[in-house]
Formats: sequence, C-alpha cells, structure tokens
Amino acid sequence: MAARAFSLQILLRKRIGALLALCAASAVIACSGSIQEDEYVALPTSSFAGLKAGMACSAVFVAGRSLEDVLVNELSGLPAAAAGAADPEIDRVSRSVSVAYGADSLRVAVYRSGRGCTILPPGAGPELVRAIPNPEIDRSTRAAASNLWPESIVQTSNDALTAVVKAAFDGRTYGEGTKTIGVAVVQRGRIVAERYRSDFGPHTPYRAWSAAKMLTNALVGILVGRGLLDPDSPAPIPEWSTEGDPRASITVADLLHMSSGLEQKGAGCYPVYQDGADAVLVTTAAQLEERPGSHWSYANRDTLLLVRSMRAALGDEAYWRFPIHDLLDRIGMHDTILETDPYGNYILSSQVFSTPRDLARLGLLFLNDGLWEGQRILPEGWVAFSTRPAPARKRGIGGLLAYGIQGFIGYGAQIWLYHPIPGVLSHQGYSGIGHRGQYVTIVPSRELVVVRMGLDPEEGGVIWRQDRFFSDLIDAL
Repeated sequence: MAARAFSLQILLRKRIGALLALCAASAVIACSGSIQEDEYVALPTSSFAGLKAGMACSAVFVAGRSLEDVLVNELSGLPAAAAGAADPEIDRVSRSVSVAYGADSLRVAVYRSGRGCTILPPGAGPELVRAIPNPEIDRSTRAAASNLWPESIVQTSNDALTAVVKAAFDGRTYGEGTKTIGVAVVQRGRIVAERYRSDFGPHTPYRAWSAAKMLTNALVGILVGRGLLDPDSPAPIPEWSTEGDPRASITVADLLHMSSGLEQKGAGCYPVYQDGADAVLVTTAAQLEERPGSHWSYANRDTLLLVRSMRAALGDEAYWRFPIHDLLDRIGMHDTILETDPYGNYILSSQVFSTPRDLARLGLLFLNDGLWEGQRILPEGWVAFSTRPAPARKRGIGGLLAYGIQGFIGYGAQIWLYHPIPGVLSHQGYSGIGHRGQYVTIVPSRELVVVRMGLDPEEGGVIWRQDRFFSDLIDAL
C-alpha cells in the first residue's frame, strides 16, 4: 500500500508539474499587453474601420508591403463588428488609406515621411494632416547607415541554431498557426542567427505593439539621467496641476510600474489607437480608483502618461525630435518609425514600427547597462531599477490568485521579468512583449538578446510557445 501511495504521489506531482508548466508557458506568451478584451470586441464599426485604415496605411507606406498581404494577415480574424467596415482603399497620391463603413462614412489614415501613419478622427479627411502640429523629420541622410551593425559583429555558423530558427517559421513547431516574420539572435554582441519571412527583410518594419514599452522605458531613463524626470517625484502632468487634485501625487515610478491607481475602464486606450483621439485628453481624464503605488494593473494609459510627462518636461519642439535624435539614431535604430496621434502625441505604448535588428540594438543597450560603444545613454543603475519587480505587483501564490497565469512571470518598469521555472524556463531574464507575438528578450547570464516578431492571428487560440523556442535556442547555443 505504501509503495502504491508513493507511486500515486509521484504521478500526482508529475501531473501537477505538467499543469504548472503549461500554465507558465501560457503566461510567457499571454502578457502581450492586451487588456479589457471585452471592450475591444464591443467597439463600434467606426473604430474597426479606423483600425483597418491605420494597419493598411502603415503596412503599405511604412513597410512597403502589399495590401493583399495585409488583408490575409493583419485584418483577418477581427471581431464580428469589424465586418461592417469595408476593405481599405489606397490613395498613393495623397499617401492615405480610407475605409468605408455605414452608408457614406469613411475613416482615413494618412502617411507622413519619417512619421509613419496617423489615424484621423471620424469624419476627417487627408486635409487634416496639415493641422498636425509636429514637424516632419527628414531621416533620409541616415538611411544609408541602416544596414550597419556595430563593427565588432562577426557572423558565425551553428547548424543546430540555424535549425531552431528555421523551425520558428514553419507554423507548427512553436505553435500551430503562428506566423513568424523575423528572428534575430545576438550573443556577445554578434548576430549568430537571423531569418525573415519571404516578403520581409532586415529593413522591413512591423508594429512592435506593447514591446514598444521597453523603448518608452529607455526614453524616460534618458530624461532621468538629465535630471528632467525623477522616478520618485510626481509626474509632470499639467492637466493635474489644479490644487487638491489627488492625481498630482502619482509619481513617474508609479507609471513605470503600472501602479498609477487610475480607473481601469478605458485603460486600453482604444480611442487613441483606433479613433484618432487626443492621447492627452483620453489619458489625463481618468480618475483615481486606488491609492497611487498601492495596486498593480497593466494599463496602456500609464505608458501614455509617461509620454505626456516627456512632452511636459521637454517642451513641444524638443519632444518631437528627442526620441529620434537622442535614442534611435544614436544606437542605429534607423528603420524604426514612431507614429503619433493627430495632435502630435507619440503613441509609444504600441504604435512603434521596427525591425528585429533595430529591436536587438535596443536589447543590447539594456544588456550593456545603458552603454553604447562606450558612451552612456541610460543612466548608471537604470537597467537594474527597470528590472526589479514592481513593488505593488503581487508575487507567488498571491500573484496567481490576482492575475491568473500571468502571475507566473513578473513585471518591472514597463518590462516583463522571467524567473527560472523547472521544466519550463531555464533562464532568468526580461522581455518586452507585444500583441501578436512580438518579443525582445534579454538573458544577461548568456549575454544574449533574441528578437522574434510575428503576425500571429488574433483569433483561434494561436499561441507562440516562447518557452519551447527559448529552451531550444539555449540548447543550440
């Protein structure tokens, strides 16, 4: 009987272990930043028309892709409400995209050189682009350098690694139905593996979605290093400056840690993402639900409030040039485009178009403690601060009860944190993670940066198995 009981105990442990492994693996891919999915599904047809216009505009004019590919990949599998919006129509003269919905209604997105595409409010046409207050930035003089990697890079060959990266594109090995568009593996400063889907390449940008929050973190860090922002001080939000406004106590660190305490309804910011709304008006209108710093809850609004803080700290003219001149061009992210709303606000929580190589450069900046080719870009200690667990986020059993499967991984300052899980994750690291399978993962102990970008379908339960992919990568390396 004792032997039988022992065997049952072992079997139970194995089954519980397998369940935990599955949940943990799901957690690794479930933290893309999508919140309040019920709000997304319930959006009106006009919003989905705006989404279609924006996606098609960026794919065609920013990435140079075909409309047919956009229809098959980005726009398939949207909620039922999206069916009322027509297919996008491209106007190459005005460099705009329109999507009809209803009897006579259109949603329009307009492309501007160096600025990507802007989704305009309902009823607005391409002529509104002249009213967008931020200037175009000519980056053509930098384009010639976009194929460069730091000179220390030496390509290496590894058959096992090549096989793993190739398998990432087969749509089966690391998740049935997944669609990988690009992978870059950088170890000890060298590109050791790189591959792209046939219609993509090293300089074809795709939307980073919430992986862009790592870029936001870096920009905040630069301003902290200059003394223009202080993590422990209230965020400089002019709209909260009225005497007695309780929101004025929300610190920069609270926003970085997704712990603002602001109400969660509308925290997904769909009016900004799809309706051409003013990001400042949408995000600063929220009221407090919790004491700032006391409650963790993932909210795109907190990221956009960091962007508002940047603009307030810098002033408009400096703000519009700051991300490009002080970060992107300094570390060679020349293929990366930052899109804005119609009012000149960067949408750095999601609408950043980039490439695996560019995002790998961002990862290298973090891996090297904020140094780039010997020059300090992020202040000393910033990476350590950014990768410490957010104080208000529950951990352990409390985390599982509070956040479900997402409780298996941690959160720092706009960055997800990995901890070793036996049988699932053998490494400790951190990652920017975005919707539809965007990953910028850093493993310091291996001097490793891995970027995977995808067009994984929104519907059908498609899951990119980052845990399996990374386990195989580590074995191959």
